[in-house]
Amino acid sequence: MVSGLCTNVEPVELNPVHLMTLARVAEYGSLTRAAEALSITQPSVSQQMRELERVCAMPVIVQRGRSIAVTALGEELAEIGRRIALERARAGRIAERHKAGEAGSLVVGASMTTGTFVLPAVIARFMRQHPEVRIDVRMGNTSGVAQMVLDDLADVGVVEGPVVMPEIAVEPFVRDALVCTARVGRIVPPRITRESALKETLLVREEGSATRQAVLEALAHAGIVFGRSMLFGTTDAIHEAVRRGVGVAWMPEVAIERDVREKTLEIVDVEGVAIERMFSIIRRRDGALSPAAAALVTLLRS
Repeated sequence: MVSGLCTNVEPVELNPVHLMTLARVAEYGSLTRAAEALSITQPSVSQQMRELERVCAMPVIVQRGRSIAVTALGEELAEIGRRIALERARAGRIAERHKAGEAGSLVVGASMTTGTFVLPAVIARFMRQHPEVRIDVRMGNTSGVAQMVLDDLADVGVVEGPVVMPEIAVEPFVRDALVCTARVGRIVPPRITRESALKETLLVREEGSATRQAVLEALAHAGIVFGRSMLFGTTDAIHEAVRRGVGVAWMPEVAIERDVREKTLEIVDVEGVAIERMFSIIRRRDGALSPAAAALVTLLRS
């Protein structure tokens, strides 16, 4: 809306397309050349100028021989038209960047294991390819991440446990092995039987943890019962407790590779127990992924 430029007492609403056309007329000094630049007809340009003058109740252009000149009012309006054209072009570029996944924001829900050991490397690659996208990673256990996705608090989730919700699409993308881990030398030989398990302490995650669920189901199936168990809220806390010899715990094999190389932790064989699971990408079934989320999913799949 432009006020104070026309004779009307009430503010008038000027068509922004007419203002952009006036900017071209002022630039070229010709209705014909302005029409060519805009890929429209010369009568269309003339009609727009007449409509602009009708709304303003003042002339915005005048004929000077073979050329067109703009009035003082026309100059001011043409400058506004130039700015509108620039902003429209900028808006188009912004939309294209979002469409290509090169801008905007992305919220990723991640379970403790995937958020600690899977996502960092993938996000590093994503940021090199899409430096203008803002990423927010929100951590929780598998059930919590599924709820984030369901509530539209996360665009996509990456979890290690099963998700059974009709509204959530689940796409497994990589296999993960859970291994029983102990401080080096704590259990000699590094093997736990049904009998020796009764003397050991099992370190487990909280309710809702996919790792906890997988471990307890595997132990029940093998008939293994530990003497006692201790509850920890994060994988990092369990990792540190195992390093200090508090007990044993099942951890993602990828999480202890460095510890095994440095001989601070070792893998313990447990009679009748072998645990594998799949890391999965989760998202709402009823919505399309944003370009940025789709780009992240592509990297996860690779």
